[in-house]
Amino acid sequence: MSQVESGLLNVPYACQYQTFNTMTKPRFRVDFNERVAPDVVLLSREDQKHDASGQLVELSGGLSVEVYDEDNSTAGLPDELFAQGIVEKSSSAKGWARAAQWVCRIDANGIRHRSDVLPTAPRKPA
Repeated sequence: MSQVESGLLNVPYACQYQTFNTMTKPRFRVDFNERVAPDVVLLSREDQKHDASGQLVELSGGLSVEVYDEDNSTAGLPDELFAQGIVEKSSSAKGWARAAQWVCRIDANGIRHRSDVLPTAPRKPA
């Protein structure tokens, strides 16, 4: 069944994502404006953080996670930003970032819009 037939194209990207992901790793909301390096974003001041499903997750170095933030497409539609990465203990010397105990080191794929990686619906021949 295609996305068109299942009605997925009428659902916001964040909800569509739940259909394609089995939630094998924790997803955490972050503010991508709080990066201490191009590939490092602040994650938490505490040793535990609630993930997108509401579960309290114990943070530890090496934990594979997905981080995300709300954003809009150029058409003004919801289209979250996301990245995959690894949790690390923070060593930031920046004054505004010192309070964070944990950061996420973003992998080589970088920060992307969800719509850039969602499968597209098959097109019917014209």
